[in-house]
Amino acid sequence: HVALRRGDYAAAESAFAAAANADPDFGPADVWLGQVRAWLSDVDAEQWANDVTRGLQARSGLSDKDHLVALALSNLAQKQFPQACGNYSQMVAADSSDFVGLFGLGQCRALDSLVVPSASSPSRWEFRSRYADAASAYMRAVSVNPAAHPIIPFDQIQQLLPISSTQVRRGKSASG
Repeated sequence: HVALRRGDYAAAESAFAAAANADPDFGPADVWLGQVRAWLSDVDAEQWANDVTRGLQARSGLSDKDHLVALALSNLAQKQFPQACGNYSQMVAADSSDFVGLFGLGQCRALDSLVVPSASSPSRWEFRSRYADAASAYMRAVSVNPAAHPIIPFDQIQQLLPISSTQVRRGKSASG
């Protein structure tokens, strides 16, 4: 976790991978390896989802926090965004400066493109989650941990912040 606090995500990934290889039954190493890989935009989601699954199935001790991180990541990987947001919200409720919770809230809100019926919208549809809420969560996360700037891709910042009046957000309904 020292490398994470320094913002050295490559070193954190390497250290967690070494720990997971050294003791395959130590769940926290796999969970945190999955977490770091989920933050790194160049890592395939299937890879970090597999890390998290191994962590959940390991024989040795996940703390309550590790377990909640694993559940949130598992929900995120399965595109169960409301559940993932619920897990991350629990982290933030327990500690309002929890970087993992705040950043995770940004991720699950930014990735959720489901539209739901809305009587108050002229189109009769609205997004289940708002980009403004995702951007706010990311900004809070970075204020807690300024070293996290590199793990927020610039194209995602452009997507979340209204920089063009012609920018379109695509969504889909639950029925497809």
